[in-house]
Amino acid sequence: MIRRKLKVSWAGDFHPAYTNRRFLEDAISAGCDYFCFSPDGASDRVLQLLRKDMKVADIEKTIKLFSKLDGAQVAYNFMRDLPWCNSEHVRGLMRLLPKMLYTLREKLSFVELTQMRIYPYTELYDLSVKEGLIKEDESILYPKHY
Repeated sequence: MIRRKLKVSWAGDFHPAYTNRRFLEDAISAGCDYFCFSPDGASDRVLQLLRKDMKVADIEKTIKLFSKLDGAQVAYNFMRDLPWCNSEHVRGLMRLLPKMLYTLREKLSFVELTQMRIYPYTELYDLSVKEGLIKEDESILYPKHY
């Protein structure tokens, strides 16, 4: 895209742990003007429980990188109402959110807090049945959230 000088605007979802300045600069040069990160968790323990291959330091790295880059906006997605370590997760969010707002300012498009959807044959499904959030034979074709 860069070599061919294509003028295409695009957006993408990226992994904080595998992001560096050169990669971001190349993506912006190739027309990416919107970067989305979905770490889902805001503490190292929660990230580990979510089986995310990253640390809070990786999220913080993206904040620092984007504060020094122009030509793109950034967004972050996190989960809310987790089945474990919720207070630790909230404390992590309370630490990260002001940093994002203050450091990124107008470059920050949004921070979204979403619920965990319950899917069959998952640990979250089993936990939801055990906790009485859903019945074992209940249809979850219509989305159910933890």
